[in-house]
Amino acid sequence: MVIRHALRGGLMPVVSYTGPALAFLLTGTVVIEKIFALPGLGNYFIQASLNRDEPLIIGIVAFIAITLLVMNLLVDIAYAFLDPRVRYH
Repeated sequence: MVIRHALRGGLMPVVSYTGPALAFLLTGTVVIEKIFALPGLGNYFIQASLNRDEPLIIGIVAFIAITLLVMNLLVDIAYAFLDPRVRYH
């Protein structure tokens, strides 16, 4: 019983930190992939920028933006699940 109530209260700061941390992790992959020569979305983004491939750049930016919006939505939903006082109208 105590664990259930303490866990809900203790998870709020963790959930609050998770949203921006995931955003930083997602945007930081561009640098890490370029430094370590890993294949991935960041490497494609850099190559598209160097080749001036505008449709690919727009697609990657849109994908990252949509992913960040979904992550923030999940954080907001987690707030409502963890704290019943939070209500969205």
